[in-house]
Amino acid sequence: LLLLLLCSEQPGPAREVLAQYKNARNVPPDTLIETGLRASDLVPLGFTEERLRADTLASDEQLSVLGF
Repeated sequence: LLLLLLCSEQPGPAREVLAQYKNARNVPPDTLIETGLRASDLVPLGFTEERLRADTLASDEQLSVLGF
């Protein structure tokens, strides 16, 4: 989580950090939004809308910002 916080507005590095994890549990959805990651970055890593909703408890609005 700390590494993702350091990736604000840097989707490339954030994608590399997230690729090292099997889930996004305990990652606040706003942290993902702040990195600039979007569905096109997350889906290839295995992070579907349903999975992010379960892992991060993201709202419909937050998922929409992420491109889902």
